[in-house]
Amino acid sequence: MFTATYFIWLLVPLAFFSFGIWSLIKPWFKVAGREFTGNYFKQGLFCLAAFFIAVWIDRHESYQALLESFSVGKFDLLQVRWLLYPAILVLLAYIQQMLKGKKERMLPVRKRY
Repeated sequence: MFTATYFIWLLVPLAFFSFGIWSLIKPWFKVAGREFTGNYFKQGLFCLAAFFIAVWIDRHESYQALLESFSVGKFDLLQVRWLLYPAILVLLAYIQQMLKGKKERMLPVRKRY
């Protein structure tokens, strides 16, 4: 069953893909500016993977039972479902950072003549 929650979650990867397509066709319209198209598509794929994981978890019966047992009437289950996708995004970002390692950024240095 496709719900409005899934549609709203899907807007994030679709936005990245549309930015990537726009950066590809930008030169055709002679619009100034240069973006790195690959970054948009990589971020879109990352968000799309998080979307599929969030939908899979949301549809799992044990997740719904776990939510009901933890909430005990304190939380609205709909609010917890809304926060699942952002939580998956943050969790995957931390996992990716641990796997790749943190790169140190260096400021660009001018050459002196």
